[in-house]
Amino acid sequence: MAVTKIKAIKATVSKAIAYITNPLKTDGKLLVSGFKVEPSYAAIEFKMTAELAKDIKGDYSNTGKANNLAYHTIQSFAKIDKITPEEAHELGKKLADEMLLEKHEYVIATHIDKGHIHNHIIFNAISYEDFKKFRSEPYKTAAMIREISDRLCEEKGLYVVKEPNGKGKGHKEWQENKNGTSWKAQIQAAIDQATPQATDYNSFVDLMKQANIEVKEGKHIAFKLEGQQRFVRGKTIGENYTKEGINEAIKNKVKIPEKLRTRKTTPWIKGDIHNAKKVQFGLDKKVFYETRKQKITDTKELANMLVLLRRETISKLSDFELRIDTLKEQSKVIKGDMKQLDGKNAQYKEAAKYLVFYNKYLPIKQQHDKQSMLTKKGFYGKHQSELLAFDHALKQLEKMSINTHVNPEKIVELVKQQTGQISELQTQYKQTDSRIDELKKAQEMVQKIINPQQKEQQKDIQKEREER
Repeated sequence: MAVTKIKAIKATVSKAIAYITNPLKTDGKLLVSGFKVEPSYAAIEFKMTAELAKDIKGDYSNTGKANNLAYHTIQSFAKIDKITPEEAHELGKKLADEMLLEKHEYVIATHIDKGHIHNHIIFNAISYEDFKKFRSEPYKTAAMIREISDRLCEEKGLYVVKEPNGKGKGHKEWQENKNGTSWKAQIQAAIDQATPQATDYNSFVDLMKQANIEVKEGKHIAFKLEGQQRFVRGKTIGENYTKEGINEAIKNKVKIPEKLRTRKTTPWIKGDIHNAKKVQFGLDKKVFYETRKQKITDTKELANMLVLLRRETISKLSDFELRIDTLKEQSKVIKGDMKQLDGKNAQYKEAAKYLVFYNKYLPIKQQHDKQSMLTKKGFYGKHQSELLAFDHALKQLEKMSINTHVNPEKIVELVKQQTGQISELQTQYKQTDSRIDELKKAQEMVQKIINPQQKEQQKDIQKEREER
């Protein structure tokens, strides 16, 4: 039963990363990992990517919108979830990879210092792949993260909380739900897990006991999680969590939504012929307009198909397959060129990132080296972040065997050119695939028109033969 939330980081990315990677919370940093970054240098890498994005795409902070540097996602698991810290960590990485499409650098840390296991994921607001900024719409983004997390949890066999249709939650319970500490959320998850497995009410009670939840009978059924002092009534969890609701769920297993049960498929007005005629007239009128609308749509599709046939110089049915095969081959070539250029550009982007920062902070490094023993410590304290960034950039350039004397402006310009070429290839690829889809639809339409005609011709031929 994982609960998720996300918030923006507008400053102090390094402090946020230092907090989530705390050795005391992460089993000596054994439960810390990074994607496209070393966790210890993640804040520096985030900044380098953002600076390179400015050179390639422009300054995002000048758009008038909030300048979010990074985002912090939390994925909390309930106490009743049977999951190890290592499994939770892997689940968190899957969530991050799917959520970010492997386009943003991130650090993930699994905390085990509280009563429940939870993941912290901090990711760069700027994509290292295309230098685009992560678009976060509070409700849509939160819903997207929850949907991915719930699906991954279900695949793992963990509880997933379904929102009841009954009474809403207060702020305290809502906050507890997000933190994975709410009694109600944990009891609700256990009930959701037990009802599909139970054969009757007594077996349901036994399953709840196995989940360390005590069931109390009385005027209202109530539940208590092991270690908690007070019982919570089923009706306060939700309208379907009363004894009657639970028995109904056990009996039916799969519920039919109320709207579907009460929906009438045909109008019926008892004892009122006049009104019945009015209803029938209304239905006939509706069918007429729907039929007319469909005819207009079909006519438009036919007109578009004729334009397509002229544009693609299709004169006979066999031309479709020839043209589609040609376009598929073109699409394959474009995809190959795009992949090759993208791989080459990735190397140039990485080199450009470190060269830009190396040259940017080289003067500070040179000033630091000139300091005396008395002033060096104070100078380092004042320029610590710049000097750490310089050392990291130098280390990476040496690892990549790149000469530090290479002009970063030339590399940046090369990245710009290749990024533009990749964008053009992507456009060509989409256009080619779109043409293939259009031709396939037109081919189906032509076949639908030809087939009835062929059948009629065959009937006529057969009739002539019989007459002879």
